[in-house]
Amino acid sequence: MAEFKVIETQEDFDKAIQERLARKDKELSEFKEKASASEAEYKKRLDEAANTIKSLNEKIAGHDSVVSDLTARATKAEGSLLRVKVAHENGVPMELAERLVGSTAEELTADAKSFASYMAPAQAPPLRSNAPADGKANNSLDAAYATMLASINGQIT
Repeated sequence: MAEFKVIETQEDFDKAIQERLARKDKELSEFKEKASASEAEYKKRLDEAANTIKSLNEKIAGHDSVVSDLTARATKAEGSLLRVKVAHENGVPMELAERLVGSTAEELTADAKSFASYMAPAQAPPLRSNAPADGKANNSLDAAYATMLASINGQIT
């Protein structure tokens, strides 16, 4: 360390201050250069990060649309499966299962039961309304047919 020198005149004081100010100005300019370089590096990193965020947001948006499409397809498939199940349980033909209306199993079941009631086979009408209950012919034409049927049955056996 330099020895202490007493300042006796204003010129000596100004000279000492000027040297010290020059050193501080030099330190300040070096600090500003470092800060400027750091600022440029940080701006570069910030731009890279912004670009990365932008590309990731675009990917996320693409994935979101895929997820929503798949969710819609899954919901539609679940509804279709539920309709087929309810149709099978209630005797509605599979070809008509998609025509059932409702969003819950209870609504679909009620619609299927209503639909199945329209599709229930009607009882077949009797072949002839005036046929006797005992199976014997009640007129000559019926008697002739009964005799002919008996003779045919006799020839076959």
